Amino acid sequence: MAPRWRSRPRASVLLVDENPNAGGSGCYARGGATATLEKTAALLAAVRADSRIRLLTSTYAAGYYADHWVALVAPEYLVKVRARSVVIAQGAYEQPAVFRGNDLPAWCSRAPRSACSTDTPSRARSAWPF
Repeated sequence: MAPRWRSRPRASVLLVDENPNAGGSGCYARGGATATLEKTAALLAAVRADSRIRLLTSTYAAGYYADHWVALVAPEYLVKVRARSVVIAQGAYEQPAVFRGNDLPAWCSRAPRSACSTDTPSRARSAWPF
């Protein structure tokens, strides 16, 4: 199935990756299997072959401002881009916090309160990390 942007012949895409090589974990976190690496390589080849897609590596978005203005920072330059639409698809290097109830909405606001009131020694009940 073709991606949705392929149905619009005039659409152009600016793809930004902060790493020197695009592909993310599809290039290195394989667990011994090569299917993900091959799929990632095929997607990157399709991106490079499409004239409507511009791939900027070693570049990151430093800010997102009103009217879809995005500041892009590369090692040697700063670019101000105005987009019709912006999709932010950021990954994470950190491991998720694993504890009971972390998949509930707004767990970040409840977690310190519930941890301090139920799971910690009595001398730490009055300590608030925020």
